[in-house]
Amino acid sequence: MRRLDQSMSDGVSGASFHLIAVFLVVVGALAAFASERWRPEITALSTLIALLLLFELAPLETPNGRLGPTELLAGFANPAVLTVMALLVVGQAMVLTGAIESLARPLLEGAATAPIRTLAIAFGLVIVSSAFLNNTPVVVIFVPIMRAFAEQLRIGTGRVMLPLSYAAMLGGMLTLVGSSSNLLVAAELQRLGVGTLGFFDLSFPGAFLALAGAAYIALWMWLGGGAARGQVRESQPGSGRQFIAEVVLGQRGPLIGAESIGGFFPALRHVTLRGISRDGRMLLPPFDGLRLEAGDILFVAATRKALSDLLAKQSSPRAEATGDDDAQPRVDVSLGEIMVKPASRLVGLNLELTNFEARNRVRVVGIQRRARMLRARMSTIRLDAGDILLVRGGSDAVRRLASDPDVVLLGGTTDILPRPDRVPAAAVIFAGILLPPALGLLPIVITALAGVVALLVTGCVNLRQAARALDGGVYLTIAAAIGLGTALEATGGAQLVAGALALLTGDGAVVVALSALFAAVALLTNLLSNNACAVLFTPIAVSLAEQLGADVLPFALAVAFAANCSFATPFGYQTNLIVMGPGNYRFGDYPRAGIPLTLVLWLTFSLVMPWLAIP
Repeated sequence: MRRLDQSMSDGVSGASFHLIAVFLVVVGALAAFASERWRPEITALSTLIALLLLFELAPLETPNGRLGPTELLAGFANPAVLTVMALLVVGQAMVLTGAIESLARPLLEGAATAPIRTLAIAFGLVIVSSAFLNNTPVVVIFVPIMRAFAEQLRIGTGRVMLPLSYAAMLGGMLTLVGSSSNLLVAAELQRLGVGTLGFFDLSFPGAFLALAGAAYIALWMWLGGGAARGQVRESQPGSGRQFIAEVVLGQRGPLIGAESIGGFFPALRHVTLRGISRDGRMLLPPFDGLRLEAGDILFVAATRKALSDLLAKQSSPRAEATGDDDAQPRVDVSLGEIMVKPASRLVGLNLELTNFEARNRVRVVGIQRRARMLRARMSTIRLDAGDILLVRGGSDAVRRLASDPDVVLLGGTTDILPRPDRVPAAAVIFAGILLPPALGLLPIVITALAGVVALLVTGCVNLRQAARALDGGVYLTIAAAIGLGTALEATGGAQLVAGALALLTGDGAVVVALSALFAAVALLTNLLSNNACAVLFTPIAVSLAEQLGADVLPFALAVAFAANCSFATPFGYQTNLIVMGPGNYRFGDYPRAGIPLTLVLWLTFSLVMPWLAIP
């Protein structure tokens, strides 16, 4: 204990200008990432620029030489970062070829006869798949499957969507490639010269955490968690998830001449009328003594069923002008729900700029964003990942959306597979990526990059699809986090934080230190990205283990596992955002479900890891 007190005293007294400045940059970066006021790319680049200016204007000499751009920007060429990017492309190829869906499709056949047992098998498949694949494509594939299960069981989709995201994150704790944060922890250990993580080093302790998490998920679902969210069967047209929509009144139809009574329109049952655009003027409620006229644009909030009934009552001149399928005679018209994928070309653009409607010969008639009601013209709303769009068009056009790389069709599974003939090739290549690292024959970065080339050569994915799979926000955030980690290590910040944690644990107890480290990382990973936490805390974990004279591996595993505990906020992990719309969740649903799960994993880790790893 005296040694730790002396270490802390030396660290504080020796705090330099560089150390204080780096801590200020870290705090500023954490606050910017957590606030989400700016896009992650902007925050990441600003953080790197601040570090570059700091050490250019006030040079710092380290035992390894001057700290400069080469060291601070090394994250852009870090093998772990390249591996993460390569695995994103691999996951995209597995989705595009239908390799994952071909495994999951038989589950729906069993859902009709044994839905509960088949649902349990489905969650098991999600966990196993996420242990070897990026979590995002796994969740994207299983969203429509889980919706179908919810309908078979006659429960709300809110009962199954959050468990889907959580199961994917639990699966990420089982292998080195299960999560990008695992790879980053391994890379940081190698950079610090204290070894690395093997392919299955996480598997045994991770299995305990996954089992504990799965038990919690089962209990949460059994107790009716999310029961009021995302009801798949609407008993009334006005009940269920609400979309914002624009309806243009044509020259004919039962709504023309409809009059308001007491400020409301009896003809618009089960629909909330928020405004009427007429001759360039916006008319707002209450609508006393107002009659609807041809050409009026109605801004409404309604469910899918209510909108379907409303659209069926009248024709829209906009459809005729755009040449949509639903404007043409003798064409079956249908509605479909689609979700904007992460890294989609639609993200950040409004409908007028995307050309989405003309390209797919459908019309977007409603938008719903993460359980919030938008209050703007649909044509001006900038789309975001996870947005749910209600589209109207010919049946064939709506079904073809299943093969659109920018969206996922939520109406159910589809038989349309982009490249079914490439499924065997994709499966062989995927095995070739994983087996050599698992057997210790080749590093994962080599097999992942070689696998991307093989996927391109065999036509499982093309260059454009591969480029869409790359997430610039993830790439820049990881690079910035590595730069911050390098600066913390060079200025002694990592040792100072580790000393503080060791002091707080009391008498240097390794068991308490491990538990405290897990709790700290699990808390911050819900406010920041899991990747940033993995990179920032790995040097701290190494310093903490060294100060306590303990083995580094349990402390590295604590960071890797805790960084995957992004359960308590929708923005803590990308899959949480993906299920927010389909599950019709609100922000408060996440801490209610996620905080207990985090506590369960923390307690499990605190009990299991000392027994497994500490003599």
